[in-house]
Amino acid sequence: MKLDLIKIFDSPLDYMRQAIWISEKRESFLLTDIFKVAEISVKKKLKIDILSETKDKNEAYKIKKPYEERFQLELYNEICLIGKNGFQYLSQNEYDKLKEFTAGSDSFFDLTNVFDIHEYELPVKTPKGLILRFLKKEIEVLESKSDTLDIKYSIPFKNKGVTAISSLNKQDSIIYGSNTGKLFLQDLSKTNSKPVILDDCKNVCNDIIVDGNDRFIFICGMGYLRIYRLENNKLNLISDLKSSARSICIFNDFILLNKGMQGIELYRFSGNEIEKLDSLNLGFSIDLMRFNKVNKTILVSSKPIGKLGMIKITQQNNKYWALSRLFKF
Repeated sequence: MKLDLIKIFDSPLDYMRQAIWISEKRESFLLTDIFKVAEISVKKKLKIDILSETKDKNEAYKIKKPYEERFQLELYNEICLIGKNGFQYLSQNEYDKLKEFTAGSDSFFDLTNVFDIHEYELPVKTPKGLILRFLKKEIEVLESKSDTLDIKYSIPFKNKGVTAISSLNKQDSIIYGSNTGKLFLQDLSKTNSKPVILDDCKNVCNDIIVDGNDRFIFICGMGYLRIYRLENNKLNLISDLKSSARSICIFNDFILLNKGMQGIELYRFSGNEIEKLDSLNLGFSIDLMRFNKVNKTILVSSKPIGKLGMIKITQQNNKYWALSRLFKF
């Protein structure tokens, strides 16, 4: 497999913060800022449609809610299910239960996309159905009532400076990393559960991805990509690659690394080790990287905002693709 650059082009949005969402059903990427919603259709040869636009700042502020109201309901529901880092977003009806909760110029929906899902107080849901809200020092477990989201109990974070969080799929637990590199496993099913320290990567943790079976944990940060096997609430290190990365995307047995100024790297994971397949430098520092698994395309945004890059994962040899069923993510 290799990385093929399809096109570098100007962003249809102008504002400094731009979120990138994925629609697998429409085979497209959606960009949002406080003024516009734009859709880039891959199957329509990267045709750009402006789905919503306002030029007045006061009007833009008025329509901002915790969620993205400008999406059609079917599209919003799809994006909620895709979620981020194993978490799903809530329905519009659930978010409407948050009284006097507004993000001002940006919706919290956009901010969790651009930055991290734990940086803001937007409730999200685990695959097991727990509704969580991440505050600076603690995790709130919420209960949905008829017209409110109430706090059931809170669990403190073990470490200050939480930088990345991911949800497990088959148990009521999360894994989080810190700016010191420490990794913790937190059981959320009990009020008095203590976090378990899993490892110490020594440097800041930037992203955590858990596979669909809670078997493999992929963690990247300043100077490393680490792959662990999770067994009995312990992490067993499988591979430790000396390489800095801002974020990770996983598809079957392939790993995509966003390396910022150093572009993108593509690896294949065999279950015991990783093999580098390709790399691509786009000529700008990458901010966000989003992967649409339906058409195996990657959209990246530049930092500072201005340029977008569309990349496709293409097949070099048929024997490689047979390996793609080895792992399910």
